Amino acid sequence: MGWEAIQPGTPPAVVGQPSHPEPSPRQTALAGHDVKTASPGGFRQAITQAFAQFGRKLSSLVSAPPSGHSRLPDTASVERSTRKQLVSLLKRVDSCDFEDGKLGAELDKLEDLKKQWLQSPPGQTEQQFDEMVRDVLVQHFPGKTIRHLEKTVGVMAGPDFDHLPQAPLRQRLAALVKAKVGDYRSVEALKAHHKNEIHRMGFGQARKIAGGIFWKGPMLAGAVKAFDKATKDCEYKPGATEADLQAAREALEEAGDRLLDALDARSPKASGPALRRRLFSNQNWTAIVVKARNQTQADLYAQFEGDYLQPPRNSDAVARKSAQVKALRIQLAHDEPRQRGALRSTEEQYFRLLRKKRVYLEAVRATGEPENDDDMKVLRDTLARLPTKTSGKAKSADGGAPDYAAGLQTLEQAIAAADRKIATRVALTLGHIDELEQAPPDTPERAETAQWLVSNTPKVVLSRLPPEAQLRLMKLVRGDLTSQPPQEERWKPFAEAQAKLYQAMELRPELLTHEKQLRRDVMSELEQDKKMLQEARDLWHTYTPQQRRAVLMHIAKVHSKVLGCEPPDNIVFTSDPKVSGYEWQGSSRTIVVGTADAHYLDFEHMMDGVFHENTHNWQDQLIKAVKSRAATQSPLYEQALIFETNHPFYLDSDYGYLDYRTQPLEAHAFHSGRRLAADLMRMLAS
Repeated sequence: MGWEAIQPGTPPAVVGQPSHPEPSPRQTALAGHDVKTASPGGFRQAITQAFAQFGRKLSSLVSAPPSGHSRLPDTASVERSTRKQLVSLLKRVDSCDFEDGKLGAELDKLEDLKKQWLQSPPGQTEQQFDEMVRDVLVQHFPGKTIRHLEKTVGVMAGPDFDHLPQAPLRQRLAALVKAKVGDYRSVEALKAHHKNEIHRMGFGQARKIAGGIFWKGPMLAGAVKAFDKATKDCEYKPGATEADLQAAREALEEAGDRLLDALDARSPKASGPALRRRLFSNQNWTAIVVKARNQTQADLYAQFEGDYLQPPRNSDAVARKSAQVKALRIQLAHDEPRQRGALRSTEEQYFRLLRKKRVYLEAVRATGEPENDDDMKVLRDTLARLPTKTSGKAKSADGGAPDYAAGLQTLEQAIAAADRKIATRVALTLGHIDELEQAPPDTPERAETAQWLVSNTPKVVLSRLPPEAQLRLMKLVRGDLTSQPPQEERWKPFAEAQAKLYQAMELRPELLTHEKQLRRDVMSELEQDKKMLQEARDLWHTYTPQQRRAVLMHIAKVHSKVLGCEPPDNIVFTSDPKVSGYEWQGSSRTIVVGTADAHYLDFEHMMDGVFHENTHNWQDQLIKAVKSRAATQSPLYEQALIFETNHPFYLDSDYGYLDYRTQPLEAHAFHSGRRLAADLMRMLAS
């Protein structure tokens, strides 16, 4: 080969080879040496250096050991191999049927794998092996899978398997899995709490209405965009803390209030449903039942409760109410809760009695009695001398620190004066009832006169009538009716009189005392399942409908056992939008749970619902027992008679929420369900 053969750009043509062959080792060695322009001496020197470099490279290739023979494995390859075997082995352990030979063999393989790891050339440690196991658990056993593995390994680590080899290894593996499950549960509990708090804010309706407005305008469009961004930022991210989520929720609440402002400004008529949904969201509505125990709490409660039930005027009013609820809840969390059985301070005794008698005292004062009436004079004077208003709100601070001990005595004097006044009116009303019963029966005039009597008698007087007198008056009001008539104008006087009497039929003290003990008994029974219920509380939003149904059926059976009645035959879920909450279907003895709303994802709300509906189940069985001779001796007999008179004249929510909510059957179910759910949540938190 001559000089021209090594000219750059003119490679020699070789038959059977591609036009651009790979460079040979010799060509590679010559690369970088400009032999074209070199002098004869320089050319010889360049050739010599190039071949020397080529020789060194060839020598290194010959001396290198063949791949895969004497070369030591690196850390990454050892870890990949060990990790792969770990995944396969743990999955086999998870599906193990606990046969001694099979389980022992799998544990031997795990021990061998650990020994191989410890003897690998990089000198790995046992702690690093444990870290690898944890990492494998995180990546390959998420959610419910890790809980199943926990059960499997927990059985393996139990005393029944102590005779098997590798007991320490089983215990170590069980500890690692338990730690991973604990982390998973704490994260899921945090996510569930976060999700429930977002739902309770009540902004979903506002976003739905805003999305349906075609021409939003710049203000509403910007508010929707900001709200969507805040909603996305509110999504749980791995590693987030409670403080992080709280900050995200506060940002979402601020964006939601701005969305309400924009919606109210853009379309006031369309904003109405959204404003009501936000105003009566769970977060706000549940504050109604707060029991103030001191002056600070009473002031905050009075500020919130004052005009809460009035229709919202605008978005500012809704935002203000939500801010008042937040301030009240912060104060409640700040004040140390009273321990059960601890002595109440004079201030706590005063506010406790005022809370119980406030509505009664205000109702008696509003009966319209003459100002010169002796009892009314005493009532007005004593109420004026109280250290607070009847709402609990503090009076002017000019008089110095309130004297709650003297206020307690003054409050008792006011109650005594009110009782004397109402006793006089009750005696007068009983005389009117006797006169009506002497009139010819089954005449429209008698029913109309009874309806007039109810409409012109203060509710506070009707509520103080003996139960048998209330039932006699209800019978007179209904005349010859045997069931609830249609919602027509001609039945309006009857409907109003019946609803007023329903509100006056307050729950009997015998029932309230009986239920107080029942709640303690229910909690004692459920405390045996505390661990299971705590897991359900924390992971409720991850449960399948079948798992939720199993928990609800268990709650209903325990509740029924304590009540002494038959449990419901079934609990079913429905996506029917007409069922927004819960229903008791007495004919099929079934509790129906609506899933159209997101309430079914809230554990406490579901507990309230199942206790509420199962209380209707108990009411049905109390009504059936009324006819028996033994029932007349029961302390619940009068209450059962009231339930019986309500049953054929039951008012659904179409008659108005207040009338529906205050009829005896529903008043009792709401009272019982809410308190049982609250007791359950306190028990699970203890």
